[in-house]
Amino acid sequence: MDAFPHIVEFLTARGYLIEPPRPGAQLLATRRGHSLGIFLPYVDFICVHDLQLEGAGDFAAFSRLHEADRAAAGSRFRLPRILRYKIPNVVSIGVSGEACPQGLIDEVEKPAPRRSAIGGETHSMYVLDLERLLLHSQGPEATSTRYGGSTTTAVNPTNRALRLVIELAETLFAAEQGAARA
Repeated sequence: MDAFPHIVEFLTARGYLIEPPRPGAQLLATRRGHSLGIFLPYVDFICVHDLQLEGAGDFAAFSRLHEADRAAAGSRFRLPRILRYKIPNVVSIGVSGEACPQGLIDEVEKPAPRRSAIGGETHSMYVLDLERLLLHSQGPEATSTRYGGSTTTAVNPTNRALRLVIELAETLFAAEQGAARA
């Protein structure tokens, strides 16, 4: 099954603009929005990679693609990261029609490191294993609340992206199962 037409259809139905991808990416989709009413503006950059191309199936290669996605997104902003009010949310999604190597899965599922004090960007990595119908990610990111609590609110860009990718995975997996039955 070729997942990319399904991914394009899914993202355009949710208001993403499909743009010409940068070298190394098979798909780039962007969307501008606000996380909290008129506050907290963002630009989502969804970069989708075929992990079976160019040996991107190991973590080092996928990590290089992700860093290139981050650099490409950051180059669209004139202000340095520390001064940004509107921030890029860079999401790299690796899609594989074969079982993913365990090293890649282990690294993608590691909890996210603490965000730097500089801020001005959020980013996350996901792997969709279409052979085993599995989504690999770091999971939701807890946001601290008053009195020592935490929440996984959608105001957090990483959690908003996770919810989108979970919905995308469910759509792709349903299409994959339908194709397998046919």
